[in-house]
Amino acid sequence: MINEVLEIINKEFEEVYSSSLSLKLLNIYSKIYLDGAQPNYCKAAQQSYYNLLQSEGLQKAKIMDEILKSTHKTNVKGLMYIGKPFCRHFDLENLTDKQATDLLQSGWLKENQFDKLPELYKEEKKIEDEIKKEEKKAKAKK
Repeated sequence: MINEVLEIINKEFEEVYSSSLSLKLLNIYSKIYLDGAQPNYCKAAQQSYYNLLQSEGLQKAKIMDEILKSTHKTNVKGLMYIGKPFCRHFDLENLTDKQATDLLQSGWLKENQFDKLPELYKEEKKIEDEIKKEEKKAKAKK
């Protein structure tokens, strides 16, 4: 992702807009900022996307690379709109471990929707289970 962003921001906007890089610009912008939703195609929108990539695209690309290194694997595909408290679309194939854990804990996603659960979720669940065991032991002693 970082190399793709660099390929775009190392060129002038007119070069990007008048070549096949414009499709790459739209694709990258969609992945980084819209969670896979469709961006606008007009020149003014592409200019603003290009400017945004110029200013913060590398940081966002690094975050996306973190997603690619994620420890979980969903078995569901596509976009999912999640209401309160998130009120946004999530690309289920491109969730960070933190997002996946938050969605699991809030009940929007279920464990059976994952081929592999996020490590963060597993760790938090293990801690919760240990706390519950201790509480049961304390009640049993009373």
